[in-house]
Parts: sequence; structure tokens; C-alpha cells
Amino acid sequence: MLTILAAITFHRAEQFPVRWFYMGTNLAVAENAQNVIHIMDRAHLAGYNGMVITDSKFAFLDRVGQNYFDNVAKVRKKAAEFGIEIVPAVADMGWSSGLLSHDVNLIEGQPVKRAPFVVKDGQLAPVREVNYANGNMESGSKNRLDNFVFQDGPGTSSFLDTNVKHGGNQSIRFENFKVDNGSGNARIMHGLTVHPWQQYRVSLWLKTEGVRNAGELRCFAMGEGGKVLSFMDLGAKPTQDWTQHTVVFNSQGFEKVTLYAGLWGGTVGKFWLDDIDVQEAGFLNVLRRPGTPVKLETENGRTLEEGKDYDQVADPNLGQKPWPGEYTFDQASPAIKTRLPEGTKIYASYTHAVSTDIGKTVICPSEPKSMQIVADQIKRVADLWQPKTLFLAHDEIRVANQCPLCTSRSLTPGQIYADNLRQCYNLARKTVPGCKVYVWSDMFDPAHNAGDNYYLSSGTWKESWKGIPSDLSIMNWNSGKPNESLPFFAGLGCHQVLSGYYDAPVGNIKPWLAAARNVNGVDGVMYTTWVNDYTNLESFAQVAFGKP
Repeated sequence: MLTILAAITFHRAEQFPVRWFYMGTNLAVAENAQNVIHIMDRAHLAGYNGMVITDSKFAFLDRVGQNYFDNVAKVRKKAAEFGIEIVPAVADMGWSSGLLSHDVNLIEGQPVKRAPFVVKDGQLAPVREVNYANGNMESGSKNRLDNFVFQDGPGTSSFLDTNVKHGGNQSIRFENFKVDNGSGNARIMHGLTVHPWQQYRVSLWLKTEGVRNAGELRCFAMGEGGKVLSFMDLGAKPTQDWTQHTVVFNSQGFEKVTLYAGLWGGTVGKFWLDDIDVQEAGFLNVLRRPGTPVKLETENGRTLEEGKDYDQVADPNLGQKPWPGEYTFDQASPAIKTRLPEGTKIYASYTHAVSTDIGKTVICPSEPKSMQIVADQIKRVADLWQPKTLFLAHDEIRVANQCPLCTSRSLTPGQIYADNLRQCYNLARKTVPGCKVYVWSDMFDPAHNAGDNYYLSSGTWKESWKGIPSDLSIMNWNSGKPNESLPFFAGLGCHQVLSGYYDAPVGNIKPWLAAARNVNGVDGVMYTTWVNDYTNLESFAQVAFGKP
């Protein structure tokens, strides 16, 4: 088998016109530019001939200093000497913080429908109705908490701890995660009664000690039927003192949800949870753009007038910390003053910002201003790099068809982004006539993310591939299902490149190359690292395209 794979690799070396590597960097720093040049030098000796480069600054080149352009000029000069084609990434539809820095209100959001508020001390205060009973962990016996619908391993891996606590008399401690529990899960679950289409904020205190997979410490809400309502990472460290973490979720159409908190797949270490609270979030991260109207009305249905009955509804902290385009969820909800009588109850409908993972955001594809920003980005990047090829960064678009403007189109996420892909492709070809255009595969691959129930997408991603022009090339990273993915795109008439490595053993590319052997239009490979690890750049080249 190894002999066959070696023969395939050598045979591919003669056919692969595309031998690229991926580079994420910040060229505002001169040292980074020198590092890019160093990697290019190694790459050309190893047989690579192209570099896909991404930099958050590409989204706001109008605000960078002259040093940035000087550093780019040095990289361009050396790339030409090394024979490395530079392929800049644009149209960051799934990782949109840079684009959003131009207008933080353009983030994709979720609607709040008729949230109850009451006038208190001349301000609109959210009516508190949700109840997370025993969130202070004070009530329980025999290492089992009261009021929780489930707790992993009471007395074996979870314990009521009166010695280590954030507040009150006790916390809950988890350790020995795999005792009588092969999964290593260490969680508590609490049922909540909520109102549909409301934004709720969860705060919890967490202490850790040597938790090896701290990235799997999570807190999220789940609706009936298993629908996950939030995908925010806590960002916990393996070892940390008591730290408050915040997540938010929208209840969508549910009246009953379960709030999960804890660790998935634990191995070693221990952690403590205490003082968990859930509250109505008020006007936290409220969006103000044409496609996200704000409406306040009285109990009898009279629409109130902004600027007359109440001050402008806005969150001054929206998308501002630590810099424009980055969103936080732990700031105080904005206080909105009103001239309505004390005790008046009103209902507010609006849209709030949504983030997944650690600060991952999506720019609304339906707002005309969004595409104006993308067009400006493509033009500035093209002027900067003078490229022959552009790379559309549509990737992991985890919030889709949620805001009122998107849903008003009566399209699925797949249909919305088929249209968006065509727009971005046309902008690229208009800006750089005759250029080649590539796009990540996942959001257009029915064997990957282009299906149903994808994160916070309302509707299916199927048919997103109908927006792919036949001369758009696919950067395919679905190595897990090559026998489904590769023939699918080939059937659309698309050329493909295998996006391999992914900070894993270099040999993983071998079976993928074997699967691609009889697929038309597979033009090459790309060494893809997400942690800027180029240690295996040369060894990957040897395996992937036979460079001695």
C-alpha cells in the first residue's frame, strides 16, 4: 500500500500546478513581514509556488499607517524573487470582525419580540421573570445539588465543596472525571422557563486547576428536541482562580430550555462552579441599521415614538472592545431614559448582536452597506497586492438568516449565500479582470456544512452550491469525506485544491491524494496551518507533491 501511495504522490508532482501554503499574519509589524519572507524562502526551496495570505488589516486598509505599505512592498518584492504567487483573502463573510469595524451595527443578529420592560426611576428596566433556582449552590445534600435536572457523578466525580467557594457556604467541585463515566463528562443541567424570542444573559463563576482540555468547558442553552441555542466559548484556562464568564442566548421559539454548564470529555484536573445567574439581557448589543428596526409599544398596542416618549435605544459599547468590530457581552445593559409614567409596562422588539466561539461574528449579507464595504475591501487589496488570483474567505458562517432583513427575503441560508457568493465573485472579477477566484469549500459542500441544523442558521444550507460559477475554484478541506466531496465539486465542473496538513501528521494527506487520483480537476495542495506552525513545511511538500 505504501508503494502505491508513493507512486501516486510522485505522479501527482508532475500534475500539480498549485502548490501553495497558507499564511495568517499582521503586516503592521516589521518582524512579521520578515518572518513571512523567511517562510517564503523556505517554501520556494521546497517546491511551493503560491501563498494564500490573510491579515485582519485587509478589511481596513484605509486606516493603516505607511509602515504597513512599506512592509507589504518588501514581501511583494521577495515573493517575486522566489517565484511565489501571492493570493490575498477577501470577503470575510464568516470571520467578519475587520469588515464590521466600519459599521458595528452590520453584524448578523437575532430578533427579540415583545420583551417586557417597566418604567423604573425614569428608565426602561427589563422585567425579570426567569429563575435559575439554587444558582448559588447553597442547597443540596449527599453531594447532590437541589433544583438541578441532572448532575454528573454525585459523590464520585462531583462534590459539594465547603472549603473552596466563590460566595456563600459552598460550591460544586468536579474531579476524577472518568470514574464510573467513560465519557469524562462533568456537567450540571438546570431547566428554565423562558419567553420565546428573548435574549438572556448567563453569568457564572469558574475556578480551574490543571484541566487539560479547558477549551471544552462550556455553558449553553438547549431547547426541547436538542436544539442548541448558543455556541459561545467560555475561554477558560487550564488553571485559573475564580473568574466570571458570560454567555448569552436567544430563546428562539422555546418556552422551556435546559442550561448546561461544565466539561465535556474531561481527563485530568479539577474545577469548581458557583454563583450561576440568568437574567433578561435588556437592550444589550441592540442593533440599529435599516434592516433591524426597533419598536416599542404599550400594553394596549400604541406604538411609542423614539425621541419623544423615550430616548434613542442604543448600546454605546456595541462592538467597541477591545477595538471596533469586536463584541463583548458582559457590559452593563444600556439605560434608556423615558418620559412615560413610573410603573408603565411596555413591550420592545429589536435585534441583538450574536457571536459564536470566541468572538466569531458574521456580517449581514443582506444589508447593501455590507456589500459596499466588501467591494471597497476588494478594491484596496487588489491595489495593494496587484494579484492574479483572489481568495473568497466564505468559511464557517455560523449565524445565518436570523435578522429581520434576512428573513424578509423568504430565502434559506443556502439561497442567501448562493446569491452572496455570486456577488462576491462578480466583484472580484470586475475589480481584477480575468483573475482566478477561489473559495473555501465547507459552506457549499453537502458532505460538510451545507446541510441542515448548522449552528445558528435558520433554515437549510442546501443549494448554496448553486451560486458557484463553473470557473470558481474550490479550496477543499473536507478530508474526512473525500469520496463524497471531491466528486461533488468535480461534477459541478470546478477545479479543486486539497487544503491539507491542518497542524496534524503530514502523512494524513496520503489517503486524500489517493481518493483524488481519479477525480478530474484536482490541481494541487495547500499546506494549511492555523497556528503559524511551519515546522513541517518541507516534509509536507515531500509527501504531497514529491519534492525531494
